[in-house]
Amino acid sequence: MTSPLREPEQAPDRPPSPLRDTGVNALWHRLSPRAWTSLALVTVEEDDQSRWLAKRLAAIAEQARQPLTALVVSAGSPGRAVAVAHALSALRSRPRPRSRRYLVATGAPLAHPELLELTAAADAVLVLLRRGQTSLPEARRLVRLLGRERVIGCVLVAW
Repeated sequence: MTSPLREPEQAPDRPPSPLRDTGVNALWHRLSPRAWTSLALVTVEEDDQSRWLAKRLAAIAEQARQPLTALVVSAGSPGRAVAVAHALSALRSRPRPRSRRYLVATGAPLAHPELLELTAAADAVLVLLRRGQTSLPEARRLVRLLGRERVIGCVLVAW
């Protein structure tokens, strides 16, 4: 049984070390062997979970020398969401050797439907659920909207 992800505790004068956060490190090692070029991180609630996790995963990928670009698309920028969706669609239409990967952190598609086009353009989706806050019916509804076959997992976060 896996434990939920927790925000790492650090000394205030030292920068965060992604490799010390074993939950995020384990998540990366489960995600990296899978066949995806673009992965959307989505939430049910409005918060910064996806942005926080994208930054940590990008740092781990960098230390592992795996090329990864992390993008943050906030709900208040529908133009950016559409532009990133078109770019991801173009990547999917042109087969390439798996060299660079793209991690796209978004807000809550249930609250901001314009983000659904963006998540549809990604190869896969990872859903972030907040322990004690995300309801099971909301999580199921989001998975149905995204397409169950495209969701590669759900992560329970505890902050």
